[in-house]
Amino acid sequence: MDFYCPELRLGIELDGNTHDSADSYVYDKERTNFINSQNIKIIRFLNKDVLTNLNGVVEEIKKI
Repeated sequence: MDFYCPELRLGIELDGNTHDSADSYVYDKERTNFINSQNIKIIRFLNKDVLTNLNGVVEEIKKI
């Protein structure tokens, strides 16, 4: 997890090129399911979205 806010029990994942393979997709899904089972919500953003639309990413996070 790239960022974690304990007060909100919110984790933020930033997905770059390393998350593009089928193996990574399966691993990410299993990992997210485990983290969710710990009562932590995970939201994901593509690296390119953070770099090109940071305001949009921030607005999505604020909706939580």
